[in-house]
Amino acid sequence: MSVTSFCNYFKRSTKKTYVDFLDEVRICYACNLLMESDKPVLQVGYESGYNTMANFHKQFLKVKGVTPLQYRKWFS
Repeated sequence: MSVTSFCNYFKRSTKKTYVDFLDEVRICYACNLLMESDKPVLQVGYESGYNTMANFHKQFLKVKGVTPLQYRKWFS
């Protein structure tokens, strides 16, 4: 199966793109780290698969509606 075919199949099956799904998985992992550890937000972002803090912050805000630091304060 080609990459394009897989992406089309995935989107039809889940109603979201593979990239959006992957971001949700990464953010879910980041949420667990934020709640269960004292690691700095920057380290949580890197461990969740993001190469820059700006991208981690942007995607976290998109998925959760709050910043990583706000999430840690509210749910820890």
